[in-house]
Amino acid sequence: AQARRDGLFLPAGAEHSLNSDGAALFDAAVRWAVTAPAETSADSADEAALVSGTILLVVGPNGGTCASPTLFAVDALYKSRMQALGFTVLAKGAACAVAADATGKAMVLVSHTAPNGDVMAKFLNVTVPVAVQTAGIVDDMKMPDLRGLCTGQQTTTTVTTPGHPIANGLTGLQTVSTTAGFQEWGTPSANGDRVLGCDGQAAHATTFTYVSGAGMMGTPPFPAPARRTFWGFYDPIPTTFTQTGPDLFDRMMLWTTNTTNQPPVVNAGPNQAATTCEDPPRCVRITLPGHVFDDGLPSSTTTQVWSVVSATGPVTIYSPTSAVTEVTFDNTGTHVLRLTASDGGLSASDDVVG
Repeated sequence: AQARRDGLFLPAGAEHSLNSDGAALFDAAVRWAVTAPAETSADSADEAALVSGTILLVVGPNGGTCASPTLFAVDALYKSRMQALGFTVLAKGAACAVAADATGKAMVLVSHTAPNGDVMAKFLNVTVPVAVQTAGIVDDMKMPDLRGLCTGQQTTTTVTTPGHPIANGLTGLQTVSTTAGFQEWGTPSANGDRVLGCDGQAAHATTFTYVSGAGMMGTPPFPAPARRTFWGFYDPIPTTFTQTGPDLFDRMMLWTTNTTNQPPVVNAGPNQAATTCEDPPRCVRITLPGHVFDDGLPSSTTTQVWSVVSATGPVTIYSPTSAVTEVTFDNTGTHVLRLTASDGGLSASDDVVG
């Protein structure tokens, strides 16, 4: 083999209905394939730059010891997804976790399984990114003005800020789980960003964020020592994620952990064959399923554009500034198109053959 080879065998259409375990296995297989030591592609380098370091996962008691706890299913799922992204994960019971445990970590993730009384304001002042999953401690973390429980158990979330890197262009109502579960919400200050919400109310943010230094709550507002994120989805939602759910979680992890601007991660999609023509001489229209992720630095604005690198004739790109677009070719043969993304400071690109 001239490079790594990976076999992923699924029934037709199964990629649209993967459960959380299936999605995690798919992510791990792709991660293995693109991180061979000899590879130097822009995609691999850019993505690897975003995923390094150790996550401190603070959890509730489920057996084992406080220093080496047995994980609940939801915490084991989160751990596997973080490992698939490339992180090392250190789990520790909330009862014995202390602020000093955050030193040198890429991020602290406080699970909803951790009893509120065992956490409170332990990680308020740590200068590494922190994400919390329960509204019971976000007031101790000086993150929200108000907090509460979304109405009833739900399988959906509403995207309130499509341009935020965690939402990554998603809009409207999104199904995140096949099984309904509880979601908690908080209302950040005017300096925070509301990403996802519930109950059709703008104040009910099930995911919200602060950049480092942003004024959170208090008089005067307490400045976030590093990035802060609220992720308010309770089990069984994470253990029965649709594909949208883990995608949101992954982007939440990538956004929260990143503190230095990196180029956007750009994937132009798989190579495709456009050799069959209909109503000659125009070839069949194909869809290019591009994907762009950025870390939200230096701003939350990311632009993307498709261009033609080489072609055997005229090429029509129907949505050149969208990551996903349809194209048609006037002639058969090999055509190379490029998807380029910029965050205003850095840029990256990826080519696809059609």
